[in-house]
Amino acid sequence: GAQTNRAAVIGEIFGTEAGLVEIARILKGEGVAFQPAHATHAHLLARKGDTANAVIAYEKAISLTTEPPVRRWLELQKSKLG
Repeated sequence: GAQTNRAAVIGEIFGTEAGLVEIARILKGEGVAFQPAHATHAHLLARKGDTANAVIAYEKAISLTTEPPVRRWLELQKSKLG
């Protein structure tokens, strides 16, 4: 969790690309089944303008979500991408 938060902060402070580099590192390791990592990945991709891959990342995050309110929020974010 802390690594995902770190990637999000890096994305905010140093730019989207820097955040994407960090989140990619997490997703290649232990974060592959960690829903917040995929949600953060989706958010950063959407900020970059990579809508197609953001949708895929949101779908992965949604598939890993067990809590209905979180699922609805992720689905809303995905729907905003078109």
